[in-house]
Parts: sequence; C-alpha cells; structure tokens
Amino acid sequence: DAKEYDALAAQIKQAFIGKFVQPGTGVVGNATQGAQAFALYYDLLPEADRRAALRELSEAVGRWDNHIACGIFGVPALLTVLEREGLTELAYDMVTQKSFPGWGHMLESGATTLWETWKYSDNVYSHNHPMFGSVGEWFYQTLAGIRPSGPGFSRIDFRPQPAGELSWVKCGYESVRGEVASHWQIEDGRFILEVTVPAGATGRVWLPAGPGEAVTESGRSVDQAEAVVSLGYDGERACYLFEVGSGTYRFETAR
Repeated sequence: DAKEYDALAAQIKQAFIGKFVQPGTGVVGNATQGAQAFALYYDLLPEADRRAALRELSEAVGRWDNHIACGIFGVPALLTVLEREGLTELAYDMVTQKSFPGWGHMLESGATTLWETWKYSDNVYSHNHPMFGSVGEWFYQTLAGIRPSGPGFSRIDFRPQPAGELSWVKCGYESVRGEVASHWQIEDGRFILEVTVPAGATGRVWLPAGPGEAVTESGRSVDQAEAVVSLGYDGERACYLFEVGSGTYRFETAR
C-alpha cells in the first residue's frame, strides 16, 4: 500500500507542477496567498523552487498590506507555512490587523462571533460561523507552542514562538490524557516557560535562548533537574531542546 500511494502522490505532484507551477519562478497559479500557501504546505513544488515560492508568498501578503486575503482552506495552510518557515512575526502582523480584511476588522466592527465572510453581510451570510476559526489552531500551536506528536497526545511538543509586542501567553487544552498546558512570559529580561505534561505522556520542549546561555528548571540548573533530558541545541531555531516526563516544569533563561 505504501508503495502504491507513494507512487500516486508523486504522480499527482508532477501533474500539479505541470499544470500550475511556472518553472524557475516559484509562481503558482495566479500567485495569490492561497495558491502559494497550498503548494508549499502540500510540498507540490520542485525543491529548487521552494525558496522562490516562499518569496512569492511574501509578496502576495505585501500586495494586501500584510492583511490576510485567502479563504477557509487557504488560511490554515498560510499560517502553518509561515510558522514552518520562521515567519511568525509576519503571521502575527497579519492576524492582528484591525482593518479589512481580517479578524481584527470583525472585532472593530462589533463582532462577538466569527463571520462566514471577511466582509460584513446584510443577513445574506452567517455572522456566527466557524469558517475562519482555524486561527485558533495557530494560537495553540504557534504562540503557545502546543502540538501533539503522538497519537492521543502520548507525545507532545512544546515550541512556543513569541511574536510582536506579546509579553505572555497562557494556554491549556484538556486532552484525553488530561490537561496539557503552556504558559510563557518575558519578565526582567528573562524568558520563563511553564509546561504541563499529563500522566502517561512525554514531552519535548524547545526553549528560546542563545547558545551557551544558562537554563534553569524550577530554580535549579537544568543539568540537575529530575525527569529532564537535554537533547542539545537547535541552532536553526535558536532553541535548547529537552525531553520531559509527565508533570509540570518551569524553565527560565535570559531573553
């Protein structure tokens, strides 16, 4: 089965590239935010064109003055791609825009629930609709950094990504195994991250820090902390990586 579907996936990818991708340019279809995001999200590009496709995506965002401008399927793909590519600041800027189009525009217009369309509708479209609710997933997975990496939250990754003027994020999720929580704050030049891993699960924690910076857990050197295993330094993401068992942990480092 794996061989069959690997072959089918490769066939679909080549058909997509032949139909929609302009070779050597990174341009996908009509080069909208959604078109560029889909190709990057689903890996439907020649490897040599990925950087150019990401550049085209950034330019598509710029054409809308850093506003979101895609539909219900494009939004989660777009936000995920920006997170994967280290462009969380750009995503944060898009999410927090207060003018049309965007979630902030809905709030500024007095909305207390999400609309079905970006523009206010005179009772043609719903004003209480989950169509653009995928931004909530971005809050959990990117800002708070909670991401399941095993079935039923048996393994959990915590990789919070501070952005914009945020000085703290506090987030919890009631999984089938119990509460999963991530709470970070920037205080007096320190980055403090508290995570909760439910019983029967394990976690991996990415702690933003420069190489060689001291890290503590519950006030002790991380080397002396119980149930904490250092997995080294992730230079690409500028983070220390740790493995932890169930329980609550409080990491601190310079910011």
